[in-house]
Amino acid sequence: KCLKVDAGVEEFRGIQVRLGARVILMPNFACTLKQLREKIPDPERVKISDTSSLIIDGTNITLHSLELDGALRVTAASVAVHVAVGATGKTRSQKSSNVLKIANKGHTLERLGDDELEDSAVPETLRMRGYRIRVVEERVEVFEKPGSHFVI
Repeated sequence: KCLKVDAGVEEFRGIQVRLGARVILMPNFACTLKQLREKIPDPERVKISDTSSLIIDGTNITLHSLELDGALRVTAASVAVHVAVGATGKTRSQKSSNVLKIANKGHTLERLGDDELEDSAVPETLRMRGYRIRVVEERVEVFEKPGSHFVI
């Protein structure tokens, strides 16, 4: 299984939540299934653990291969920026056996205390959810300069 989305159940504010990998694909990355298939041409080469967070923000990002156990954020600042994650610049017919492997402490879900749940200074969205996402450790790749870039 490439993406573990059903790791267990926790309760936040009386609501049972099924936990698993947290994958955020911004609309500029892919809005349709067809676009998603184009951006992840080899899905069997993408493995994301049940405790991981993946955030992709950019029009011209392609996810070729990845083994993620932690957190990865990839941003392409404009349409002139092309980013290949887990690729070495070879053509599709020269498929590389290299896989981008990332292991870090990632993000955790931090339960809000009773005092925070009642505090109007805490954003309402957090109080409704009952937790905040805490960045413990993550790999961040931000590309602003036009051209082709590789995350390897």
